[in-house]
Amino acid sequence: MNTIEFMKQHQLKAELQLAMTVVIIYDHITTIDREIEYVWKRKRSLPQILFIINRYVGTLISCKDGISCITQYPGVQNKSHFPYLCLAQFIHEILAFAY
Repeated sequence: MNTIEFMKQHQLKAELQLAMTVVIIYDHITTIDREIEYVWKRKRSLPQILFIINRYVGTLISCKDGISCITQYPGVQNKSHFPYLCLAQFIHEILAFAY
């Protein structure tokens, strides 16, 4: 595999990871009202705890992976500020799309 092919594959992986992260966050934003009503306002149970662990641990891992894929992209110059800029940008886009 030459360098150009590697960069294309890495860029595709980073874009797919970021897209997946955005979809997960969008799902959280659009379903938060139902989650509060059906999960958080009810008596604690094992299925509820498993739902919360699955929903939020998975989201944190996806966000971490999305940011790390982007910051490892070879074209990024200033890697120290890049994750925060990406995070701010896609949160802004999600909120703009949701409302």
